Amino acid sequence: MMSFVNVVDAKTGVFKNLMRMPRDEVLFGPGTSLAYSLDGRLLAWGGRDSALRIWEASKGELLGYFPCIPEDKAPEGITQLQFSPRGTLLAVAREGTIFRESGKPMRGAEVVLLDYHGDAIIGRFITVGRDERSPSICFSPDGRFLAIAGSEGTIKVADVENRTLKKTMASYGTSFTFIAWNGRGTHLVSGDRDGNVTLWEWQSGEGKALP
Repeated sequence: MMSFVNVVDAKTGVFKNLMRMPRDEVLFGPGTSLAYSLDGRLLAWGGRDSALRIWEASKGELLGYFPCIPEDKAPEGITQLQFSPRGTLLAVAREGTIFRESGKPMRGAEVVLLDYHGDAIIGRFITVGRDERSPSICFSPDGRFLAIAGSEGTIKVADVENRTLKKTMASYGTSFTFIAWNGRGTHLVSGDRDGNVTLWEWQSGEGKALP
């Protein structure tokens, strides 16, 4: 048996394409994510098996398949995907990743940048704490930076081109659930599990709680 991803014309409600995959890959269960590129040409799907698939949405043609990355870390699933506003990068957030610290196995969550045209992982993984729940991710409007809000209470801003961390903002004891940029790329807004919303001036690291 097979499962499908349906593409629907938003104006007419007509199904345009079907993307098929094995039936045991549950599409909308825990640890799955879908994302469109900003030009609407590409559709990415991340599964519970941590495999990533990219289709050309208008044709339903599979352009790329990326298995578990890296295979020896055995992550539990992709939970969020986002295409960069520019270039060919895709940010992938994954939970339940096993890594080692001081020789001891640890569980955490991570984000990886993938060049989907070159079929290659760019740089190293960005580990976001010891909490295995997946972080929230968001590219800045110009695509230069990637914000990563971890459930362990930190917000990190990574330089996409250099793959280095530019800023870390902490609110320990907080479990962030979402992160977003303003239109000018000067501020971030975060939300947490307690219902708090905070506005951050990311370059200074100053945060202000919103009513």
